[in-house]
Amino acid sequence: TTDISPAASTDAVTSTDPTTTAPTSVAPTTVAPLDAARARVTACVQGWPVRDRIALTVWPAVYGDRWPQAQAIVRDLRVGGVVLMSPPVATAEGIAAHLDGLEALSAHGLLVATDEEGGDVQRLRALGALASQEALSARPADEVRALLAVHTAAVKASGVDVVFVPVVDVRPKGGGDPLGDGRLFRGDAQQVTAWAQLYVDSWLAVGVTPVLKHF
Repeated sequence: TTDISPAASTDAVTSTDPTTTAPTSVAPTTVAPLDAARARVTACVQGWPVRDRIALTVWPAVYGDRWPQAQAIVRDLRVGGVVLMSPPVATAEGIAAHLDGLEALSAHGLLVATDEEGGDVQRLRALGALASQEALSARPADEVRALLAVHTAAVKASGVDVVFVPVVDVRPKGGGDPLGDGRLFRGDAQQVTAWAQLYVDSWLAVGVTPVLKHF
């Protein structure tokens, strides 16, 4: 099985694990300078009350079956984001409309985050079931990339800005998955790095920000 080295390198290596198929290439990641953006953000919030600045860092969980409560939280507490635990409706268009309405109540704009790993940890299953990281990392990388292209686009269309994906914990040697539910990629640290890069690239390609976890 062909594997790759960590994302900082594009050298190929050969894996001896016959059960794992990892992506075959990773492009080096270039991070644009952020100083100018940070300066603009700092200038924007300098005149805000301290309470509003603190509220931007608080992202409470919201649930579709308690949408009036979600609206009150955003309107009254002036939070900077929410973590969507369940959708208010079952279509991307309907979710987007609800989230647009939620953002309209926000004093400073709103980011919407959710868990969308696949498998048992998938908040937006209504948009289409996604297999777990363990299951997908046993499949060819090109096939997984194609599946993710469809799924990430659906999540983006629903109005989500941030996903808590992927899990990059490495399975202990000789041990099982301590998280359970197939939440870990197959393979060693190099292979996990390769799969994580594929997931990150897939989410960034549609304009959704992924957050690696859990360490």
